[in-house]
Amino acid sequence: MKLSLSTADAMKRLKDNRTSGSTAPESGENRTGGKTDTAGTVIELDAQQLKALQDLLSGMLAEISEICEREGILFFLGGGSALGAYRDGRIIPWDDDVDIIMPRADYERFAEVFPGALGDRYVLHAPGRTKNYGLLFPRIRRKGTTVRTREDFANPDPGAFIDVCILENTYDLAPLRILHGIGCMAWGFLVSCRKFYRDREELSALAANAGDPGFAGAVRKKIALGRLISGVDIDSMTIAGDRWNKRCRSANSRYVAVPTGRQYFFGELYPRSTFYPARPCTFEGRKQYLPADAESYLKNLYGDYNSIPESGEREKHLFFAPFDLGES
Repeated sequence: MKLSLSTADAMKRLKDNRTSGSTAPESGENRTGGKTDTAGTVIELDAQQLKALQDLLSGMLAEISEICEREGILFFLGGGSALGAYRDGRIIPWDDDVDIIMPRADYERFAEVFPGALGDRYVLHAPGRTKNYGLLFPRIRRKGTTVRTREDFANPDPGAFIDVCILENTYDLAPLRILHGIGCMAWGFLVSCRKFYRDREELSALAANAGDPGFAGAVRKKIALGRLISGVDIDSMTIAGDRWNKRCRSANSRYVAVPTGRQYFFGELYPRSTFYPARPCTFEGRKQYLPADAESYLKNLYGDYNSIPESGEREKHLFFAPFDLGES
């Protein structure tokens, strides 16, 4: 089940505009009082930049893993990181991010210990924690760096990041499980529309540059829908959406879901046995964990997960200026 106005895949088709001009408003004050610094100029990482980013993300994951191991906090590698771990024990050579999946109870413990354990080097962006955030999943961001995505036009602190998707309990009783899923989908869509309206200038410019009429139409529709709910504070919406996502608190439910995953609630609804007990693996030279049935998890996301895509079919590494990995 996929939202018809989903724009994530089309974002991968944006052009590298370093020589063709900015796709967003010129540098100056943005609507949150921060500087845009020509943010909106799309860049594609070259091989050296990509390798440097991968090295930084690997080091970030090692630091996070050390704290989680010390505190008894569990997380799984997710998405492309799980695929890289399963196939080669490392970040996929063309991948530009690291994804982890944290069970809700473990994430809540992680958020508690974060300020004292990692707060000197990292920022935890999350619903109810970060003003004007506009996302329903947390991001762990490295201070002193700038890695700006399409989510960061209103973000004054867009450091290099690791995405944290929350593994939520969901109901054994089918009608309640379906209701839970519909609510998760609805809140995710509403928050996205509200954020599109907030970032309408930048996203409209990006859509005009994408060369994809379907994508441009989806952007216009989401901005229009966002306008209808623009009187609602975006932080109130993310808090409400997060509360809905975690509404099932049964740690013994037969099913779990990743509502903020790439395939949303119904596309990432799993028997609990898909994840538990966690399966040790080696990733970037360090012990990490995969879902117990990693094969089923990866097949659900990628189909033939052992097939290596042709170079033209691989995701592009597109970010927005400025791009700065600091001294790390």
